Amino acid sequence: MKPGFFDFHLFPLSDWEQLGSRLSGGNARHVLIVMEHQEDDKELTDFLGKILSAAKLNLEEDTLLLKLTKGENISFSNLSQAKPVKYVLLFGVGPRQLGVHFPLVADEPTRFGKVLFLYSPPLRSLFEERKAETRPKAASLWKNLKQLFVDPDTP
Repeated sequence: MKPGFFDFHLFPLSDWEQLGSRLSGGNARHVLIVMEHQEDDKELTDFLGKILSAAKLNLEEDTLLLKLTKGENISFSNLSQAKPVKYVLLFGVGPRQLGVHFPLVADEPTRFGKVLFLYSPPLRSLFEERKAETRPKAASLWKNLKQLFVDPDTP
């Protein structure tokens, strides 16, 4: 059968407005960060704050932090119409959970329209990597964050 206009996957989306405490931040720099919500994620959220601080971002003031439960999907389109977004940092959450239909390559910034997406490993794996001798996941993330927020004029 020949692919047609309506040949794409459909998946249910939650209303982002009902996420309550799992959506936080001032969003001053229009950076949406999406990570998987876990019961004990305070330590991971603190770790994320330190990573962002090194990249000259304040987690509470500059970003909009969204914590999705495993398998939960939302409409990025609806969210971005209500909250301005220039950057989307995904930590282990795939594009499908945001209701977007384009692939993202890990650790490779991808522009779609006016929004730049960066898909990274789950925050938990970056956190656990801290104690390792080499930290390839953290190094790759830092390279991208530095290029996007610290030295954006360097190629």
